[in-house]
Amino acid sequence: MLGIICSLPCAFAQQEFGIKAGVNLSVNKTYEMYDSFSGRSTTAGRRTVARFMGGLYGSFHVANKFYVQPELLYSQQYNMIKNSGEANGGYWHSLYSGKVDYLNIPVFLQYEATDGLKLGAGPQFGFPIYTPEMVDGAPNILESMRAFDVGVAAEISYRFRDLGLGVFARYSEGLSNIAKKEKGSDKNRLFSFGLSYAVSELF
Repeated sequence: MLGIICSLPCAFAQQEFGIKAGVNLSVNKTYEMYDSFSGRSTTAGRRTVARFMGGLYGSFHVANKFYVQPELLYSQQYNMIKNSGEANGGYWHSLYSGKVDYLNIPVFLQYEATDGLKLGAGPQFGFPIYTPEMVDGAPNILESMRAFDVGVAAEISYRFRDLGLGVFARYSEGLSNIAKKEKGSDKNRLFSFGLSYAVSELF
């Protein structure tokens, strides 16, 4: 029993809890839009939008220099959904776009390359929860989107040990189509940069 009690401070030292906040850069691809009725082809899409992200994280030492870091993030993003169809013997395309806020849950497996410097990668699960945008006066863009998004993310981070302060940069990309309809398509692509603070350092 005494051995277990003495080991508790060491076990707690292997865990870290904190907050993080930063900027999302949503990267939207370019779409070629062809309208067979007018016979015209146009290029649309390609837009990078900066928005806020922030939330909580926990870091748990699992073996040697390896850590598992789950996060719960409120992530403001920007989506474009390409739709297409047939009517009266012709083809049409439309592009819905708008600000969409997500609840994202990434889970990183991290490797500590040097003291304070970690490289991580893992799955990310996203849930679109809010948008202020309206599409062509119709119900908002959320009604054109699936309720669940699966992706992968990779991150490099550095923590200043004595300060509890850290910096991070990551890229995440969706693996699933976020549009409900089979003829609609888009995937999330995000660059994120920001700061973190280990709140557990205060205790």
